[in-house]
Amino acid sequence: MFCNSDATTTFRTTIEGFGNQGQIGRSEYEYFTQLPFAMHAKSPALALSGDQITVPLTLTNNTEKELKGTLNIPNSHWLELLTDIPADVVLAPKESQTIYLKYRCSSNRKWGNHSYVHIGFTAKGINERFYEHIRVKQRGYPVNHILSDGKLTNTFDVSIEHPIDGSLTANFQAHPNLVTEMTASLDRLVRQPSGCFEQTTSKNYPNVLALQVMDAFNITKNGMRKKIEGFTQIGYQRLKKHALKDGGFTWYGRGEGHPGLTAYALMQFYEMNKVLPAEDGFLATTAKWLLDQKDGKGSWKRPTNQWGYGNQTPRVGDAYIVWTLCEAGYGTEIAKEIEKSYTDAVESKDAYIMGLMVNALYKIKDNRADALLEKLMELEDEKGLWNSRTTITRSGGNNAKVETTALAIIAMAKRTTPDLSKIERSMSQLSKFKNNYGYGSTQSTVLALKALVSYAYLDHQSATNGIVEVFIDGKMIQQLPYRAKQLQALRIDNLENYFTEGKHRVSVKFHNTQKPIPFEMEIKYTAQHPKNSNQKQLDFKSTLATTETSMGETVRLSNVLTNTTSDTLANAVALVAIPSGLTAQPWQLKEIQEKNKADYYEIFGDQIAFHFLYLRPNESKKINLDLKADLPGMYTAAPSSAYLYYDNEERFWTMSESIAVKE
Repeated sequence: MFCNSDATTTFRTTIEGFGNQGQIGRSEYEYFTQLPFAMHAKSPALALSGDQITVPLTLTNNTEKELKGTLNIPNSHWLELLTDIPADVVLAPKESQTIYLKYRCSSNRKWGNHSYVHIGFTAKGINERFYEHIRVKQRGYPVNHILSDGKLTNTFDVSIEHPIDGSLTANFQAHPNLVTEMTASLDRLVRQPSGCFEQTTSKNYPNVLALQVMDAFNITKNGMRKKIEGFTQIGYQRLKKHALKDGGFTWYGRGEGHPGLTAYALMQFYEMNKVLPAEDGFLATTAKWLLDQKDGKGSWKRPTNQWGYGNQTPRVGDAYIVWTLCEAGYGTEIAKEIEKSYTDAVESKDAYIMGLMVNALYKIKDNRADALLEKLMELEDEKGLWNSRTTITRSGGNNAKVETTALAIIAMAKRTTPDLSKIERSMSQLSKFKNNYGYGSTQSTVLALKALVSYAYLDHQSATNGIVEVFIDGKMIQQLPYRAKQLQALRIDNLENYFTEGKHRVSVKFHNTQKPIPFEMEIKYTAQHPKNSNQKQLDFKSTLATTETSMGETVRLSNVLTNTTSDTLANAVALVAIPSGLTAQPWQLKEIQEKNKADYYEIFGDQIAFHFLYLRPNESKKINLDLKADLPGMYTAAPSSAYLYYDNEERFWTMSESIAVKE
């Protein structure tokens, strides 16, 4: 005699032994356990406001007697139950019944909150519960405003245009401590897809910089440090998986190693080694691979059929690699490459290349650094910013401006006698570029944070206590005092109550201090109409083959991404939204990547991000998804979009697709 576990599953019993006459005996018996009553329901993990969800609820009586019970379905904050519930449910012996519960997702709710399906069944001796969260996103096109500056008195004009009811949220944060600023930037970075090595690396970088700040300023809050250390260790292990056997790195861990990308890896491993030592030899292996790529002429070998990271602009790629090797301590092994890139910087008069080389020269204590910095300062605009024709990632617009200005700030901080007022002016301007993803793209965010750290090292003694006041349309909302060494961020939530459609003025003022602390007010909502990019580089269409289907059938979603220019575009991303109730098939996604229809894919919430290393002039990429209808209901997909990863503020939206799934 023995007892089963509590699991409701199949068991196998094996009996072996000897008879009285020495015979060998063996027997097996399979049996299963089940509860007298079983309740099963299936609901989507995510839906859009306005969707109608049908939840199939199956009730099963596993006994030999009739079962009579009562369903209890409490109201949910964001789900409206449309089905009339019977007063009593009667199940014959061994009978199963399926009841289809129809819900409508409310639109009068805060974006990002969770709702739930909660079902109870009560009978004599039975009290069963089903409880599952559903995230209800607001339909429409996302709009995000980040208000930030670096003055004692800051005023912003913001316009709320065509918001969908219930979608608007707003909050304020201020950071007395640099670590909380790093954490906020990391939180924004995770809003982006992160399929390739560079993107994964960039999301880990703020953790590394935060640990360096904690060490430098003797910040000893153990809980915070242990948490960041844990994230950094996880990031390090993920990064290692992208390494090729010979020590190089590529975007997706296959093909030829890329010098520019490997240089970025070396830079982060070097920074990481200061706070969490890497495995023996790993840093050296990465550096050796990179040094082996020298072409003997002062430049570097370029892989075939790879775009981005300086491949189209060799002078930029060369200077970037020189900078990272000098930073990592290998400057003595690249004398010819340093000379070549220094000449390029002087001749090009390009602020980005000059910024890279000024920092490289300061690192190796080259006497030419001050003179090159003076030439770089001549390119500063009237606001204290620097522009560039191109960057290592071929970024443009605000992202290129942030990267180049950050390099200039880092260089200015390395002077023997830094001009703090100039650095403060540029840092103030840099703060204005905060957006939904940090300071723009992954590269621009990382460089902006490195500039912030460089500034903090110079100015950490001047931190003071103070008071920050927040005004909306002339009304003071709240006054927050803070301490110089305070680790916790200051927050004001639920500010959406002060915003309506139209124009508003926001003011942030600091008192009892000579220096403001970093802050941002984030206002986000979904709008009825998209704001498409004015730069018509991409065209994107995502279309369902039908507006109606049945459970178990497949529906084709056709996606076409087109380069509308006569130039090759690097690092394009197509975010394909999937309606709730439909699911992509894993085998098909794998096949798309294996057949090189896309270079990489990742599932990103209710969207699938398809990554393309490059699109040739006027090239189109077509991806067909055969989606399986899993749940009945009426669903609308979130808007799909396409963009260049390093110009992520320029979005190209396509209309949402709707479908009805019949039972």
